[in-house]
Amino acid sequence: MHCIGDAHVYLNHVDALREQLTREPRPFPTLTISPEVTDPNPNPNPNPSPNLSPNPNPNLTPTPTPNRNPHPKQVTDPLQCTFADLKIEGYTPHGKIAMKMAV
Repeated sequence: MHCIGDAHVYLNHVDALREQLTREPRPFPTLTISPEVTDPNPNPNPNPSPNLSPNPNPNLTPTPTPNRNPHPKQVTDPLQCTFADLKIEGYTPHGKIAMKMAV
């Protein structure tokens, strides 16, 4: 889904956009994240409402959520994920279409 709030085309971009419209769409690439990168918060509701008590029914004992991934690496900060943890396949971009900055 894409939403455009203010779309316009400058006169010096018309030829380049016509060229872009002649291009056939290509399949989307796939992004694979290493299985060693795990969810740092396996809790399905990490931000419960502050108005709820931690255990609204004291007769029920919460069951701990098992670690979904047995690998030792856990990313607790998105900045710890490196390019080595990511793999992009099937990316076949079209060539560049030059457009001058419109002022």
